[in-house]
Amino acid sequence: MTSIRKVELLEATIPRKSAFEISRGTFVAAHRIFVRVTLEDGSIGYGECGTLEGKGDRGAVAVYSEETFGSSRTVLAEQIAPVILGMDATNFAQIHRSIADVTLMNPQARAAIDIALHDEVGKSLGVPAYVLLGGAYRTRIPLAQSVGVRSDQEVVDSARRVVAEGFHVVKLKGGRDIHEDVRRIEL
Repeated sequence: MTSIRKVELLEATIPRKSAFEISRGTFVAAHRIFVRVTLEDGSIGYGECGTLEGKGDRGAVAVYSEETFGSSRTVLAEQIAPVILGMDATNFAQIHRSIADVTLMNPQARAAIDIALHDEVGKSLGVPAYVLLGGAYRTRIPLAQSVGVRSDQEVVDSARRVVAEGFHVVKLKGGRDIHEDVRRIEL
């Protein structure tokens, strides 16, 4: 294997078909950072930093962790990328230790690098990334689709549409009024 030669950040804003509303904010687009890691031999791996950030009553709202699109970009560009350059791409433990030395949290940014390295190493070895992680635990994963906070009829219509699209798990969002949430689930 070869060492990490370059880490690039590619940004994308993907508009949603409709606004998605949860208790912490409203989301009209998915902001993503794609990480491209290039090794000395020219091979490339890709990862994605999928922060979920929306607009709330008081401005930007981070949902899954403390990370926002901007903070992840900064951590990746200024802290993580510089420390992993030149490292052996197959030494995941050393890479993770080095990243831990420069940032305390930021799980989405860390995951983007980890995914890119597993992608590249798997490609180089001619195996899927799951083989590098110990093999397939499952052969199928049921996908879920969320239905945001909306009026009763919109929730029912959205849930029916999601099921008609083939999803077997529907996540109903709530969190603004527990009594309304319980009543809506009973629909």
